[in-house]
Amino acid sequence: MSKKQVDGAPGSARHDLLEALERLKRNEPTKAELILRANQGKLKINPSTVSMEAGRSRTLIGMPNCALSDVRAKVLEAEAASGVYKLRVKAIRDAKAEVEALKQSLQVSNTALASALIRISILEARLAEYEPTDKVTKMRGRRSPGPRQ
Repeated sequence: MSKKQVDGAPGSARHDLLEALERLKRNEPTKAELILRANQGKLKINPSTVSMEAGRSRTLIGMPNCALSDVRAKVLEAEAASGVYKLRVKAIRDAKAEVEALKQSLQVSNTALASALIRISILEARLAEYEPTDKVTKMRGRRSPGPRQ
């Protein structure tokens, strides 16, 4: 890539990427896919979206030893400062905590259920000792559910 293509002059890769970064910071993308993400509240600032918005190759800012490492640093800084990024990290952390709490609650419920089942089997065994089933009188059929007179 020539020096002219990566310097800060209008039309250069550096200029295009920095302009794209600013548009994404303002949540005003121009590419259809990114507009859709912005409308859904899912637009993230990262090297891929900045490159997509600029219409440039992601390899210019996608790796630590890339051609435009200063632009990459600005993109990563904006990504870390992005409210969406912070909200997602918090949401993920909260969801993981909720999952752990639910797992513990489920374990407690399962323990209580197992204890109740054991208690039921013990009581059924005790009942069988005191009431032999051969002395139980069978009930007749049900009454018809008509009105009483």
